[in-house]
Amino acid sequence: MLLAVVAADAAPAQPDLLAQTRARRDARDFARAEALARQGMASSPDPVWPLTLALVLADQGRGAEALALLAATRDPPLPRDEAQLAEAYALRRAGRPFEALRAYGELLLRQPDNQEARDAMAALLDEQRAAFGAARLAGLSPVREADRAAALTRWGEEVTPADPARRFELTDRAIAAQDALLARLAADPAADPELVRRVRLDRMVALRDRQRMAEVVAEAEALEQEGPLPPFALQAEADARLYLRQPARALALYERLLAAQPDNLKASYGRVFALVETEQLATAIAAADAIAAGRPRFIGFAGGPATAPDPEALYATQLAAEVRSWSGMEAKAETRLAALSHAAPANASLRSALAAAQLARGWPRAAEEEAEIAVGLSPDDAGPRIALADAALARRHYRQAEEQLGLLSVLSPGNVQAERVARDLRAARGWQLDMDGLASSSTGGGANNQGLAHTAAGRLASPLIADRLRLVVEGANVRANPPEGAAIRNSVGGGLRYEGPDVQATVRALANFGTLERVSAGGTLAWQPDDRWSFALDGEYFSLETPLRALLYGITANSLGASAAWRRDEGLRIGTLLGWMDFSDGNTRWAGGLNLQAGLVAQPHFRLTGLADLYSSTNSQPGGPYFAPSFDLSLSLGFEAQHIAWRRYERILTQVLMVNAGPYWQRDYGGTWIGTLAYEHRWRRDPWRELFYGVTLTRRVYDGDPERTVAAVAGLRQAF
Repeated sequence: MLLAVVAADAAPAQPDLLAQTRARRDARDFARAEALARQGMASSPDPVWPLTLALVLADQGRGAEALALLAATRDPPLPRDEAQLAEAYALRRAGRPFEALRAYGELLLRQPDNQEARDAMAALLDEQRAAFGAARLAGLSPVREADRAAALTRWGEEVTPADPARRFELTDRAIAAQDALLARLAADPAADPELVRRVRLDRMVALRDRQRMAEVVAEAEALEQEGPLPPFALQAEADARLYLRQPARALALYERLLAAQPDNLKASYGRVFALVETEQLATAIAAADAIAAGRPRFIGFAGGPATAPDPEALYATQLAAEVRSWSGMEAKAETRLAALSHAAPANASLRSALAAAQLARGWPRAAEEEAEIAVGLSPDDAGPRIALADAALARRHYRQAEEQLGLLSVLSPGNVQAERVARDLRAARGWQLDMDGLASSSTGGGANNQGLAHTAAGRLASPLIADRLRLVVEGANVRANPPEGAAIRNSVGGGLRYEGPDVQATVRALANFGTLERVSAGGTLAWQPDDRWSFALDGEYFSLETPLRALLYGITANSLGASAAWRRDEGLRIGTLLGWMDFSDGNTRWAGGLNLQAGLVAQPHFRLTGLADLYSSTNSQPGGPYFAPSFDLSLSLGFEAQHIAWRRYERILTQVLMVNAGPYWQRDYGGTWIGTLAYEHRWRRDPWRELFYGVTLTRRVYDGDPERTVAAVAGLRQAF
């Protein structure tokens, strides 16, 4: 077009040569066109020739030569507008789009109706994905409509509005535009199928960003029938499947995507999450470490020196720590996150992750403090508020947790982690049912043999009243068969339970019948002043701890107990207890002990804890109809091994093996050994239900006579 304009303004000299030059250029025979243009330039001063030669040079990618040719001083000078049009073309062909846009823009300021400049500038804007500007210059087309919707999708992902309630505004506009365009294309028999497919692929991304994940998967499956998905659509499908709890499918997609794009960082992150959720924890840790190791600490921009800290390097290091926390390696995770947070104290994401790790280690107060700081640093982000809601829930600050969930419903509607906290909160506030059962058979033990025995107990607690009180009803049936005959204690009653952030207390009264009919009453008090210390007191009139054999002789007992524990973290706990029982036959029993739990191994799916217990008791009147040594002492050492055999999100099957044994000494009867071997399954379905069952083998010694017991145990914890 430019060549035609120049030719129209030029002198009519050499028309055949100019026509030949134009024909060679149109045929893309640029070498011949250049030679003809140089011939014309050598034989005529007409400005058409330097302008024509500049265009041909630009066609060949020799933009610098073209620009130098246009900038050379001439007499007469080149026509201003034609020269600027040629300059803009050369700049565009030289890969300098923004300078070309400026040149076209300056020309359009002087000639607003110059259609060639308008079309060229619109094409440049199309190349720069600036479809809104291109449409203003050259009008709308289906392609530009698709480009505009794609731009809205990008902006919806990248732009954070001041009002969180408008978070999805741009994305919704993109989806609406894509829906309208697809409807028009469907009604047009001449519509380009490739454009239809492109719009559908772009719409997948917008639907992903809008968290309409089921629609993303449905569209991906439909489009895959027509041909392979491009990488950006694979990414959307993988993200959607991960969100919809299809981690194995998501993992396959991420790995397929990374095979095509090894440097795709988002896909690398997604693969780590999918590995975690498919329980490939060791591989997830290695993958997260590899991402962190591969990121440079500093990066540069536009070819400049690498002086800016790489934000992805910090997040990749954070992710490597978080994966360890999710894998049961809380200590290593918390240590790493604490160091990172100390180095970047204003990073809200790090503080949120640190709060989650502290909560996993059993430090809800420290977690709450970190989460509050994170919320102060970034009040509109979902992560800090989820961490704060989790910490508040752990401390029984139910209203604070509810407040955070209310804010999250505005800041991040549909957030799966917020939905998890909401489920946990409903479970904590609702009805709670606890049921336990034990059936045992004992041999040996002399007069203290229990024979065939069983215990069945249940407790139902009402939903919270004013987030602090519960009404509780409970009952139990306990039976043993010592040599004298069956001893039975049935208990039915109820009481009131207080649940506060640092204090939990109960009072109750029970009617007892069976071997002995009498009312019992008592209470408990538990206090946890900080993340390390906990204390408890309990007392009961006609204690449930009264030996069943004592009931056969009409003997009852009242009890008091106290305990204290110091817990450093999930790896170390030291506790002590002291108990007193006053029997109606005049006997007074004192008992006390120390216990230690020490973490030995913490690896993905496996935890090994060492156990040590020291126990001693005295009785003022030994030798009665129930076991009452004047003095005894025991020390048991052992371990508890927990192995997560299967896990799918909240659904977990854990198998537990507990072994302990050690010396036992009783005054007047000498020393021997005692021990316990227990194996148990623990099924956790969700925050609402947990079931356990197992078998226990024990060896105890009473007045020098060993008793061996086999017991089956089972229990249910149900919230509703």
